Formats: sequence, C-alpha cells, structure tokens
Amino acid sequence: MAKKDNQMKQLKNREEIPFLLNELNLTGEGVEVGVGGGTYSYELLKNSNLKRLYSVDVWSGEEGCLTYSTMKDYAVTVKRLWDYRERSTILVLDSLTACDLFEDGSLDFVYIDAMHGYDYVIKDILSWYPKIKKGGVIAGHDYFDYHSGVVKAVDEIFEEAFEEWLNSEN
Repeated sequence: MAKKDNQMKQLKNREEIPFLLNELNLTGEGVEVGVGGGTYSYELLKNSNLKRLYSVDVWSGEEGCLTYSTMKDYAVTVKRLWDYRERSTILVLDSLTACDLFEDGSLDFVYIDAMHGYDYVIKDILSWYPKIKKGGVIAGHDYFDYHSGVVKAVDEIFEEAFEEWLNSEN
C-alpha cells in the first residue's frame, strides 16, 4: 500500500512498484536485494526513472557454494540488464555487506527478496530501513503463509509503525 496526500493506494502486484516510484518522483538510487535471474531488476530499470539501481545478490547455493545454477543466474542477470548498464550496477555481495556501502538516508527505494528465514528478514529490514530517504519506499516479496518467516518479521517490525502512519495527518 502507498499513501499519497492522505490517500491509500493498494498495489495489486510488484509490477506496479516502478510506476509508483515515478508517481512519487523517486528518481534517485534504489536497491534490489536478492536478484536471482534479474527479472525484477529488469522491470525496475525498464519501468522506473531511477537514475541508478543496485542489484545485490551472492549468487551462491547451499552454504555459500557456487553452483552451475547460481552462476547461470548471474550470467543471465548480466545479459538481461545489459541494455540498462548506464543505470545498473550489479553487486556480488551478501545483503549486509552491500548495505554498509550506502549512507543512511541516501536511497529512494529498497526492495528485499533475499533469504526468507525470519532471522534473515529481520536483519535485512532493520539494516536497510535507515538507508531510505524520508518519503522513500521499502518493499519486499513473498509476504504469504508459505514464507512464514517473512510474514512474522514484517508484521513485527511494521505493525505499530503502519498503524501510526495510517492515523497520521501527513
């Protein structure tokens, strides 16, 4: 959901996020954490006016081991984002290491779709949230029962803040 001029806007799916960023005039820098094959980074670059998108992923399998599959995802990402290379930076880093590269309040947008376990999601949200400018957007993927760690972490962190936001005048 997004709130503009005290109005609520329900987003149907993540494909609407780039258009929301444009509507909110969020055209600076953004980050996608957890990129896989780069499909969503591509959509963000294609449909938003972000001047720079950082696509962050370790592209490793179980216990940090590189696999054919993960290296293929990396190669596909590079190819997929090639046409946007002037606005795209791929960071082969884990989420928290990448997070340290950004100043607090410097990002217009962060999209989290990395590890889905509760402890990982808590760390990702709490680490990336301060990096977002006032008026910026934090969003994520897989908020449904199958990923109960995601749901629990998001609810714990944002439930009170969301209620305050809904009841605020601004």
